[in-house]
Amino acid sequence: MKVPSFPIVKKASLLLSVPAVLLLAGCQGTLHNRWVNEADSYDRWSPQMADMPIDVHGTIPGTTHADTVARVPQGTTATRYAAKNPQALGLESLPRVVLYVGGDRMPTNASYCSAAPVLKTADNDRGDVMVASALCDGPRLVVRSRREVKADDLSSVQIASTLNSVKSRLLFGLTISPAQTPDEEY
Repeated sequence: MKVPSFPIVKKASLLLSVPAVLLLAGCQGTLHNRWVNEADSYDRWSPQMADMPIDVHGTIPGTTHADTVARVPQGTTATRYAAKNPQALGLESLPRVVLYVGGDRMPTNASYCSAAPVLKTADNDRGDVMVASALCDGPRLVVRSRREVKADDLSSVQIASTLNSVKSRLLFGLTISPAQTPDEEY
């Protein structure tokens, strides 16, 4: 017997699980969704997240950039992507997650998804590892998030779980966007 699928249950589960995960993880951060438009929805972006390339910038403390990219599931760079896909559009033209890890610099909002982002200094009062991420639809910024995590959360064992949390946070931003709130009918 086939069990019916209930998309509303999946959405409700996401809405309830993301805050719980963030609370349990003890992380703090910011989530900005002002760029979301009506076509951007959880249902549109969620199925793509599992296989979406992750454009990696920066390094996990104690590793090289190459090691950081290799550690990130679906991790790549514009150069690596072009070498593996010589006939394809450039990475900056594709839907992707952009990830800035480590350091104290992150892109300005307007340049997150560009091929040459403008970087700004970011405060990191706790001294943990900064993880800034964005969901990009080609050059268009959809939603972004920034948080600080413990270095252990970026270990080879934990990074997949941490990145799932990063992706969930971006999807959560879509669900709480005013662009996704239906107008009241009178």
